[in-house]
Amino acid sequence: MTDSMMHTPAPETMTPGHELPTPPPSRAKGVLFLRDGCLPPSPCYYNAITNALDAGFDLDVYAPQLPQLADEWRGRVQGRIVQYTMRWLLKHALKPSWRKASFFMGTPRLGVAFAGVLGAIHRRPHVVLCDEIFSGSYAGDDPKHWVRLSNWCHRRAKFTILPDLCRRPILLDAVPLPTAHQIYESPNSPCTPPAESCASQIRQRLSIPDDAFVVMQAGHLHRLQGGHWMLKVLPSLPPDVYLMIHNGLGNDGLVAEMTDLLEQHYPIRCSWEHLSWIDVEGYHAAADCGLVFYLHDGPQFQAMGRSSTKLCMFLRHGVPVIASRQDSFRFLEEYACGVLIDQPDELLSAIDHIRNNQDTFRQNAFRCYREHVDPKFYQPRIVDAFRNFGNGA
Repeated sequence: MTDSMMHTPAPETMTPGHELPTPPPSRAKGVLFLRDGCLPPSPCYYNAITNALDAGFDLDVYAPQLPQLADEWRGRVQGRIVQYTMRWLLKHALKPSWRKASFFMGTPRLGVAFAGVLGAIHRRPHVVLCDEIFSGSYAGDDPKHWVRLSNWCHRRAKFTILPDLCRRPILLDAVPLPTAHQIYESPNSPCTPPAESCASQIRQRLSIPDDAFVVMQAGHLHRLQGGHWMLKVLPSLPPDVYLMIHNGLGNDGLVAEMTDLLEQHYPIRCSWEHLSWIDVEGYHAAADCGLVFYLHDGPQFQAMGRSSTKLCMFLRHGVPVIASRQDSFRFLEEYACGVLIDQPDELLSAIDHIRNNQDTFRQNAFRCYREHVDPKFYQPRIVDAFRNFGNGA
């Protein structure tokens, strides 16, 4: 008799304190095809994964690079690599393991095509996570056969998750969907609690005085996001108003040298750290006013609304915004938590207006987020929709 046998009580003599653990029930699984593997997933991806988990599913997440997954998903979400080619799809389409999936989900366009094809072959429903709408001048360069296949799959999807219903007309123009097709709204704001504020540390790191009024631009520093508007007003900013720019997407070195030179003469501070949206959130919280400019003429960029992650981030920290005028941003004026402008000459007066009414704008920004943006009001319907696929919870 081995030691292990000697020390294992017989079932009939076991006391309650020595009961064998019950193995955890196996959960049903979903499969998600992402366009890229963000570090960590963007709020749009994060919320969709969280919704599926809350519905009782585990997930396999496929991306061209191994997806970076949140720690809290450990044991329930597996990252895997996919090649978005017809050769890869044909090679793997008949794998028996796909039949273990309860549903497939994908992002436009190739992720939608893969989810739809595998769903059709294995008779499983599929879902579209529509974080981008490729149309007009933003149509992209995907081969026509992939576009046709993606559109066919999108029309067959059980439902679509869209960040803001203001994009519905653009989506229907790009992909004519059946009249009864269900579209669920899910703003591009994280469903996690806000990150702890580190405003003072960020200001100190960038040599911004604690009592300065900080106007922030997050994202690309180029004309399509109003970079030229900011530079035009820079010489006219009061000495206690600072322009803080975080561009974590990198630069070619020359841009950094130019902004370093600007910092010596004007109240502008730049950060080039490559950070996740979780870490960038600290920069949003350190601002007194946010800039949200979309000047691209692509249809989706003229209907940003709550698809704009930086807009949602500002509002959830009570930071009022100055935005380029478009119908999808009218709610900022309705809640009196932002100012819409048409040209750079209006930027200085907008900053001055918010600064002179900062407390009121700040309170309204919090209220706008609670009533109009907070994902917790939108997630339950999506979780219920996933549960309709059946799960092991």
